[in-house]
Amino acid sequence: TNKSEDIDEAVVTESNRFEPKLDDQKVAPLLVDDISSPCPQPPKTVPQMQAISSNPEIESLLNEVQTVADTINGHSITLRQYRSLKAHNLKELRVLLRRYGGVPCPTLRRHLWNFFTGSPYADPTRKESCSAIYARLVSTPIGTEHSEVIMRDLGRTFPTHSLFQDSAAEGQTALRRILHAYCAFDSELGYCQGMGFIVAVLLLQAPEEEAFWLLTQMLHGRSFAMRELYISGFPLLQKFFVIFRGLFRKLLPKLSAHFDQQGVDIHFYGSQWFLTLFAYQFPVATVCRIWDFFLSEGWPFIFKVAIAMLDW
Repeated sequence: TNKSEDIDEAVVTESNRFEPKLDDQKVAPLLVDDISSPCPQPPKTVPQMQAISSNPEIESLLNEVQTVADTINGHSITLRQYRSLKAHNLKELRVLLRRYGGVPCPTLRRHLWNFFTGSPYADPTRKESCSAIYARLVSTPIGTEHSEVIMRDLGRTFPTHSLFQDSAAEGQTALRRILHAYCAFDSELGYCQGMGFIVAVLLLQAPEEEAFWLLTQMLHGRSFAMRELYISGFPLLQKFFVIFRGLFRKLLPKLSAHFDQQGVDIHFYGSQWFLTLFAYQFPVATVCRIWDFFLSEGWPFIFKVAIAMLDW
C-alpha cells in the first residue's frame, strides 16, 4: 500500500542519518569481529530439514543457509568475505521471510537467528571453546549491586509463562545464569533492566549456551549495537527517540500533534518498545516474528513496527 511504502521510505531516510558505532576498546575481547579473523560459520546442517515440509520454498530458505555453509567449508575466507556472502544471501532470505510473515517453521528459527547475528556458537569448530568460556563466566563472581537487581527482576520476566513463573523453574535458572555470565563478560555494562526480556525470548528459541552467545552478538555486533541502548545515559535510545519523533510527525501528523497537545512523549511508551524489542508488552509469537525481521533487516524494521502500532 501507499502508506506502507511511505513508511519504508521515511524509515530508511531517517534511520540512515546515523550508524551505530562501537568503541573497539569496549567490545568484549572474547568476540571475533575483525575483518582479518576467521569468520563464524552458520550451521552446517539443519536437522529438521527433512521433517519440516516438502514445500519447495521452505526448503529453498533452508538451502540458502546451507549454500553459505558449504561455501565457507570449502574455502578459507575472512570475515569481510563472509559478510559479502551473507549480504548476498540475505536478499533472497528477506524475500521469503516477507512472504511468510517471518520464519515459517519455529524449529528453523534458532538456526536463522544464529546465521543473521553471526553467533560464534553456530560454528562447530568453536562450540567447545564457547562452552568453556560460558562455564567460566557463570562461575565468575559479580558485584552484589548487579546480582541483587537480577534476582529481583527474575520474577518480573514473563511471570505468566510456565518456563519462568516459578523461582525453581528451568527458565528462571537459565535466565539468571545468562544474566550473571553477561555481567562477568561485560563488567562495564553489567545488567540493565530490559535485558531480561531479551534473554527470555532467546531462551524460548534456543538452549542456554546458544542463547548467551546470541545475546552477546545482539549487544556487541555492529549490525545491532544494542549495548549502546543500555549503557549509562542510554545514548542509542536517545538517538532513536530523535529519529522516531521525526518519523511520527512526518507520517502521522494529526496523531503526533494530539500527543503533543496532551503531553504524551515517546518516553512514556517508546522506552519499553526499544529496550525490550516489544517483548515487554507483545505476545511471544508476535515478538518472535518481529525479531525475525529485526535480525535480518536491522533497526529500521523496529521503527516500522512502532509507527504501525500508533497507526493501528
